[in-house]
Amino acid sequence: MKQASELLILSITPFFFLILAGSSQAVFVSEFMPDPADNCSDCSEWLEIFISEPVEAESLMLETGKYQTIISISLSAGEYLLITRNASVFGEMWNTEGAKLLESKSMRLTNTGNNITLYKDLVAIQSIVYSGPDVNVSYGICADALVQQNVSTPGHENICASEPSNQTNETGADSCDVSIAIASEQFFNSGEKQNYLLLLKDESCVEKDVVIEYWIEDLFGEHIKAKHNSTTVMECDENISREWTPPATKGTEAYRIMAQLSVFGCNDTDASNNHADKIVVVGGEPLAKESSIKILEIDAGSDKKAKFGDVVDIVVNVYKGDTTKSSIDIWIENAAGTKIAKANLNVYEKFSNQTVTVPLQINPNCDGNYANGSYAIRIEGLDSQDYGELKIEGQATSLCKTKTIETSKPCSCPPCQACKCENKTACNVTSGKATGKNSNSDGAALKNYFLNNTEQAKDVEKTKDIPDKNGSKNDTRNGAAINLPTGKIISKTNDDWFSSALDSVINFFKNLFKL
Repeated sequence: MKQASELLILSITPFFFLILAGSSQAVFVSEFMPDPADNCSDCSEWLEIFISEPVEAESLMLETGKYQTIISISLSAGEYLLITRNASVFGEMWNTEGAKLLESKSMRLTNTGNNITLYKDLVAIQSIVYSGPDVNVSYGICADALVQQNVSTPGHENICASEPSNQTNETGADSCDVSIAIASEQFFNSGEKQNYLLLLKDESCVEKDVVIEYWIEDLFGEHIKAKHNSTTVMECDENISREWTPPATKGTEAYRIMAQLSVFGCNDTDASNNHADKIVVVGGEPLAKESSIKILEIDAGSDKKAKFGDVVDIVVNVYKGDTTKSSIDIWIENAAGTKIAKANLNVYEKFSNQTVTVPLQINPNCDGNYANGSYAIRIEGLDSQDYGELKIEGQATSLCKTKTIETSKPCSCPPCQACKCENKTACNVTSGKATGKNSNSDGAALKNYFLNNTEQAKDVEKTKDIPDKNGSKNDTRNGAAINLPTGKIISKTNDDWFSSALDSVINFFKNLFKL
């Protein structure tokens, strides 16, 4: 039985532990593993509590660092309680038959060190301090001290090297020679559950405790299935059945089933046969020579629509068969075949399968050249192709800028006078803003006015100057009268009048459009 102790302080370089417990303590932390060899960021780390007297529900609380776990189940004398963050992963790794299992997300044992305190009725009954644990190593109480365990036994009594062995006489332990071997089919089918046996044998037939650690790895030493432990009591021989489902694969793959054992309770005379491994071949589907490309998902947001200027993620699955081609093109096009987004990727490894996300930047529609509606997404390469559909409506306005043109309104004076009116206030220019295309109707009218009056001005010298009652002089031709401003005399002696008038009009239009 696991036993508690008085105040114990033990230093094991480079680890330091401190335990506070009473000799009559009925409940205590008996073993824990802070850094298991799992593939879920230590989600299967665990802590074991041994109960020698009945405990009522919610009378116990476990504190690990800043995290607290209320133990809300009643426990009977002689039981082991295991606490872990992920009961499913933990159950796959350890044989805990007969122990109670509690899943608690708040039970955390950090790999850099932590404090463990057990409370009963809000009174601290045990405290442990540890630092820097090894991977896949547990720590538990053996011989009234907390030590690193040679063999982890969650849910079972600790196996300690210092504990007395089975004795048949007063001179020492019995000798034994326990060996292990692996029996299985040579060929496995991928994706199908397979069974194999761990064969233990000892001709001395001495009763002993044996702990077997087993796992599966590829030929490069990478673990395909993490290490698991199994504890058994045997005499002459023992067969332990285990199962494994090889991963789905194309073609064939070779894997190695590994196992090693530790013997307690007798003197194992030969340790060379305490390890076994067997290579098995896993066969999958034949590798396809033809390549394939498939659009799996078009990520355009929750409304499944995109705007011009948006970035759309296209998730594609690419299988490259027996081809030397590597380039793959993906694009978005309208019904007329106009491409509004495109990208490219390359796959170099033959008989490889991968899923990739390709971002496509849709062209902005600032000039309104593209219509709203359905657009085709196409992917081609490796002698294969696929397509999808995407609705595009609206514009991502941040990608388009509005061009502002400053313009001026013409003054009310006739253009041929270049705004040199008697009433100067009538020639004040009012500025404004215009966007898009500007109307040129005002300019056309001014041009016509100028041309008409120019034709008349050419014949001014042919007519007599007739003063009117306001001091202006009238020029008549074919019954039409042209009013000229006071002080401006047009005659043969003024040969540059046409150039002056034309310069005035040009200046007017320069001011009008701020050229």
